[in-house]
Amino acid sequence: MTSAQSSSRPTIVVVGDVMVDIFATVQSALQADTDNPARITRSLGGQAANVAAWVDACDCPAHLIAAVGEDPAGEWVRQQFASGGVETTLVPVSEPTGECIVISAPGGSRTMLPASGANAQIAAVGVEARVRELNSQGPTHLHVSGYVLLHDSDFAQRLCTLGAKVGASTSLDCAAVDDPRRWPGLHDLGTPAVDVLLGTVPELSWLLSVPTIERDWHLETDTQFLDHAWAFASAVCAMNDRPPLIIVKLGAHGSLVIDEDSMDHVAVPTVAVVDTTGAGDAFTAGFLAAWTLGESPVASARAGTATAVGAVSRLGAGPGPREGQHGD
Repeated sequence: MTSAQSSSRPTIVVVGDVMVDIFATVQSALQADTDNPARITRSLGGQAANVAAWVDACDCPAHLIAAVGEDPAGEWVRQQFASGGVETTLVPVSEPTGECIVISAPGGSRTMLPASGANAQIAAVGVEARVRELNSQGPTHLHVSGYVLLHDSDFAQRLCTLGAKVGASTSLDCAAVDDPRRWPGLHDLGTPAVDVLLGTVPELSWLLSVPTIERDWHLETDTQFLDHAWAFASAVCAMNDRPPLIIVKLGAHGSLVIDEDSMDHVAVPTVAVVDTTGAGDAFTAGFLAAWTLGESPVASARAGTATAVGAVSRLGAGPGPREGQHGD
């Protein structure tokens, strides 16, 4: 396994999307053609922004590279990061800042309605030069958001290989999509050239071209769910051309760690769930914060689990404060 161990803790450079999340927290199942009372909040969001914020919450240096609009939402994003510990390179572009409406239902489930906006221009904001510059200042780990992959898969591939060229360890997180054909920027990526690949079973299935049986995962028993996840992991483990370390996110069922020659399950403790938005991003951050310090993959997955548990116990995708609350 490629290790990220270093005498000096590397900065985790995160490339990808930043959003303004508008949360609508409802108290019961949505009813069509009528008002549904909700509590409305605003917070930073986007997979890359979430990961960077949670990396910082893990006391690990983080630097976010993203595109924002030259609009009030973009200025709000800058202000939010200015009050935190995450260093940023936020490049202004002509498109509006990305926004996402998140409907958070009882039990913690969420439905997201994203408008990518500026994020779709990530390939045009000088990311590669900035990554090289940051790496020249000290050791880095390059983490690429799955949404870079959706907006421009060729650019995502270049980023993945750039890490190896500059001597940085690399990772890629999948995007939360059920049908990649809906994204015009996604071409045939092939196997990502990264040290660590993270994603759910459906996400990894389309990315690695590993077929899965169509099923409703939400209706399966715990045993059935894990049996099918193990079967999928076994198929991935048997692949000749795959990243050396793959982390399969299983939500409330924990994660599967697929190393070069082993598979391990890391469970999740019972916890009261408030909101699952950003839990997978928090897991990624906790994992990377530990792994870049030289922890084993399984120990790093346990660290990611602990971070994700903290994420689901609060409303919002990141660890920071929310603002603009009204409604009900």
